Amino acid sequence: MSTYEDMDAYNAYQQRARSPFDTYSSEAGYDWSWESEDQRLIYRDYLIRRDKVRSVASFTIGGMILNRILSAMDVVSLSRKRVLDAEVQQTPEGVEFRLNFRF
Repeated sequence: MSTYEDMDAYNAYQQRARSPFDTYSSEAGYDWSWESEDQRLIYRDYLIRRDKVRSVASFTIGGMILNRILSAMDVVSLSRKRVLDAEVQQTPEGVEFRLNFRF
């Protein structure tokens, strides 16, 4: 949509590209047209920024998941070496949690 001036230009391109099933029907209420070139470009810039944010978000979430997996592997490794030890005790004041790290 952001590349074409109106629905007719989009449909003409799809016909030339031999993709008749990707066209919009004006009878179904899909008729659209940009009021100005500036509005079309603003919308196009919005779509580009949205796609970049999605890419960064996917990369960030992937990094967070990888960090969590590596941290869990590190904890397992340290606990097997008895470098990391945790204990929970009931005391008169409440519950006490101790995490010992020997190096």
